[in-house]
Amino acid sequence: VLIAPVTGPLIVIDADGAIVELRSSFYAIGSGADFALGYLEGCIDPIGPEELLKAVKIAAKYAPGVMLPARGIGS
Repeated sequence: VLIAPVTGPLIVIDADGAIVELRSSFYAIGSGADFALGYLEGCIDPIGPEELLKAVKIAAKYAPGVMLPARGIGS
């Protein structure tokens, strides 16, 4: 479960019930998460829809389990 409050940090509750308060303003899951997070860490704030789509494209390039096309929520 990912909780994204209007103010404050992102909070993740994993399958084991552990509650983790993230220090980052973004999060990724799945087989390409490491690649997407690596790209996003190198971005200059603010991170918008274009950067998020690029992160997925990079994840798809290096992680066989990530498939394109991708689109953002609400697009």
